[in-house]
Amino acid sequence: MAEDFVIEMLHITKEFPGIKANDDITLQLRKGEVHALLGENGAGKSTLMKAVIGLHQPDAGTMTFEGKPYSAKGPVDAMKAGISMIHQELNPEPHLTIAESIFLNREDTNGIILNKKKTNEKAQKILDQFEFPYPATTVMGKLSLAQMQMVEIIKAVSCNARMIIMDEPTSSLDSEETEHLFRTIRDLKSQGVA
Repeated sequence: MAEDFVIEMLHITKEFPGIKANDDITLQLRKGEVHALLGENGAGKSTLMKAVIGLHQPDAGTMTFEGKPYSAKGPVDAMKAGISMIHQELNPEPHLTIAESIFLNREDTNGIILNKKKTNEKAQKILDQFEFPYPATTVMGKLSLAQMQMVEIIKAVSCNARMIIMDEPTSSLDSEETEHLFRTIRDLKSQGVA
């Protein structure tokens, strides 16, 4: 039954001029499951994931999220629904702090004034849960690529994402960073995040 799946993609097809990127794809993912999509470059993996977050609109097929019809008009819609995607090419704002990056477009305010203290406190609490070694006030530009990726995962969790898509998450990580990522994925899985 559709309610059993966090996301159910049925018969998804997406074409670009001269290329069929996705052809009648069905993907079903349950709470707490981890799936890996494997294939050559150009096989359509990223296109399918971008359809989930609304960067591409499928030409055919249907999607449900948590048993309800689902279609995102963009990443903000997807995030509001409970889906986050961490792209392979991270594009952080190097001048923002970790806290500002985590809560970008979700800042705490007092009327029209940003409440940086509250935002920093909330971010630090989440960073402590993940045993992240830098304070929330650290500027993103001082972090390694692996640490920036971890901030993106923390951001997804802070949005109460029930499904997190990672596009080639280990491509720029060393073996220790990869093991840390896998531990984080196992922790998220145990919390029911797909």
